[in-house]
Amino acid sequence: MTAASDALSRPIAVADVPAAGLEVTVEASEAERAELARRFGTGPIDRLVGSFSLTGTSERIHVTGIVEAGLIQTCVVTLEPFATNMREEVDVTFMSTPALERWRAAFEEPEAGETPAEDEPDEIVGGAVDLGAVTAEFFALGLDPYPRKPGAQFQYEGGDDGKTSPFAVLKNLPRREGQ
Repeated sequence: MTAASDALSRPIAVADVPAAGLEVTVEASEAERAELARRFGTGPIDRLVGSFSLTGTSERIHVTGIVEAGLIQTCVVTLEPFATNMREEVDVTFMSTPALERWRAAFEEPEAGETPAEDEPDEIVGGAVDLGAVTAEFFALGLDPYPRKPGAQFQYEGGDDGKTSPFAVLKNLPRREGQ
């Protein structure tokens, strides 16, 4: 999980996950949203919710769900703040330390060019998975690194000051056969 994920913590004991699965919703408080906005460099976060489904055993927990947020970002074109929404799908596996070590050993000496079929699972720490950390991580993954206000268009207003491009001469060169 990310270093910023400690701003939002909701540990769920794997022993509390029934065989039929468990549905969990994580909703960040105002203080947690303010801290995440500071750490990730966004404007105010009005809403941050993670909705998760947990299935598995004490050795392996599979978490699926959605992280959604409403926030203010700054447009990279106009530099104006604007309201936007983000939605990121979650699909992550957690394993106990022994199970994770077995998983890693299976890929310790792969055949040439072979890669694991899935991402390396995260570790179950202290008998729990932290769905707050999952929410913070997938919020960060879902942020648009170049947010653009709807309708914002980049218009280059600089001129070439009458200068000819150094590549303009290339268009006049004769072409060789086969090109």
